[in-house]
Amino acid sequence: MEFKEKTIKENRPIILVGLGEKKKLADLFDTTYNTVRKALSGKSGSLLSIKIRNAAIERGGMELSKSKTVLP
Repeated sequence: MEFKEKTIKENRPIILVGLGEKKKLADLFDTTYNTVRKALSGKSGSLLSIKIRNAAIERGGMELSKSKTVLP
């Protein structure tokens, strides 16, 4: 019986970037807009996604935690 390697999903924060920045990141890393979107939303943990997330923060992106906040 073979076991498939499962990836562990970490609780990665969402990264918000300015208008048009996702397109610029896609061009910078020669990848698709969809790949950048998944990387910044924390849905992907690949090496490319980590590089995209780091570049987004360096270019002024902001991290938001996924925890639920209750406002009064």
